[in-house]
Amino acid sequence: MCLVYISIGGMCDLPGANVLPFPIWVNWTLVVLICCFKASLAVISLRLSRRYKVLFPATVTAVAIYGILCLINAVTYSLYEMGITIKMLTVLSQTNINEVKEFIPTMASNIGELFCRPETYAILAFIVLSLFGVSKVRKTVLRRTAIVLSSAGFAALVTVLCLISNGRTNFSVAGRTVKSIWSSYKERKQIEMFMSDRPLLPYPETVKSQQLADVFMVIGESASRSHLSLYDYPLNTCPVLSRIDDGLIVFDNAIGSSTSTAFNMNRILTFLSDSDEATRWNESAMLFGVLNQAGYHTAWVSNQEMGGMWSNPTPAMVADADVVEYVGSISSDDATMAKYDDAVLPVIEKLALREDSPKFIGVHLMGSHIEYWKRYPKDYDIFTAESILGLNRNFELSHSHAATVAEYDNSIYYTDYILGRIIDIVNSSRRPTIMIYFSDHGENVYDDNDNFCGRDSRYVEVPFVMYANAPFREYCPELYHRLAEAASKPLSTADIANVVCTLTGTEYCLYDSTRDVSSPSYVSGPRYVDDKLWQSSE
Repeated sequence: MCLVYISIGGMCDLPGANVLPFPIWVNWTLVVLICCFKASLAVISLRLSRRYKVLFPATVTAVAIYGILCLINAVTYSLYEMGITIKMLTVLSQTNINEVKEFIPTMASNIGELFCRPETYAILAFIVLSLFGVSKVRKTVLRRTAIVLSSAGFAALVTVLCLISNGRTNFSVAGRTVKSIWSSYKERKQIEMFMSDRPLLPYPETVKSQQLADVFMVIGESASRSHLSLYDYPLNTCPVLSRIDDGLIVFDNAIGSSTSTAFNMNRILTFLSDSDEATRWNESAMLFGVLNQAGYHTAWVSNQEMGGMWSNPTPAMVADADVVEYVGSISSDDATMAKYDDAVLPVIEKLALREDSPKFIGVHLMGSHIEYWKRYPKDYDIFTAESILGLNRNFELSHSHAATVAEYDNSIYYTDYILGRIIDIVNSSRRPTIMIYFSDHGENVYDDNDNFCGRDSRYVEVPFVMYANAPFREYCPELYHRLAEAASKPLSTADIANVVCTLTGTEYCLYDSTRDVSSPSYVSGPRYVDDKLWQSSE
């Protein structure tokens, strides 16, 4: 019976997914039956292997590994709606050691909160009572019941595998783990091949540009729109942006295309849409390649680390930039080189002085990356736990959780300062210049009453603002007016490459006006997050 429950942990993410085509109660029935079959296989293997001294330790090890994988799948799905999948392994491979160290305390806290939920204790009570009940059943009855359920489980597994066209490996937690690791390995090789023999820009002859304006594209990290006072958050987390009267356009309906930085970047820096598979980044034209062809002087300035533990395609996607500079630590081994986001400012100021060609400068901030208290100097320790507890919420926060929210809000406050400094640089330019700022994804920082902190598909609503200097507003009044009128239109950050084409006056055959919020042809279609249709929780 224990092995049945362990097996259910390895398949608990399937009933609500798009793998099984039946109502959810039917899906759960099939999963439970299949788990009975799996548990019987494990028991039979253990009993048969006892006859052979060599096989028994190997079988025990295999069952133990299976149990660990099932447990990991259950915990990650319960916390982050993502079991062991190719996406999870890809995200881990593109995460550096330092991020893992910072993430572990939050995950431990979330696991602790998981055991504070009434439903968790209800499930545990059911498991204990059922195990106790089974122990009282006669062995002959138990054996016959196991044979019947296992036979039904085998039939269910065969039926399901025959009915579905893809996703069969999801029914084996070990199989999907191996497949995910293999996919991650292939992506690493893909990046290595791309960097060693970078492909030429497709259809370069179709690129034409008026070189309309300089563009500063600032990408934040983990900033939720709901925590910016610019979007009516009760604490004044955006004092700088809120004071700007002219030139600032605040878009109030933008979302990221993923809860993962890596998958968002795969779309932001290419012409992939939010419905395209993010792993196909190498099949798309790169934004920097198009702008280089358009005659722009391009630069990538990042305060994030260049590489992950295993792979990270972002450096490959920006490799064509004329200037690539990582102002902080290149890897986790450079922990002493970690910097606050103001480290990007001297580099941006230097690049802005260049007057001999139009400029496109991409900036990647650390923003509000967990652990939040590390993202701002002590001088920006403005909000406290008491500030958060004083808000009129419909639920209560513990003092420690409120302190975490305060640290998050302080990181937002510091980002506001950084954006203000970049706007000063934009205003100093004599050329038409526009700054775009948006975050890759949001963060759930105890924003509802489930005591959760971390990535959540419900929290992908991100800040998205543009600031145009006086020359831009003077020389491009029609475009500026169109941007202002589009402020309430729903958009995805995956479409930013199309917007940049318009801002720079660049034509390209892969440009799609229906995905360009500044275009009269823009279509407010369905939006996707992590390959699933997204719907606002409001």
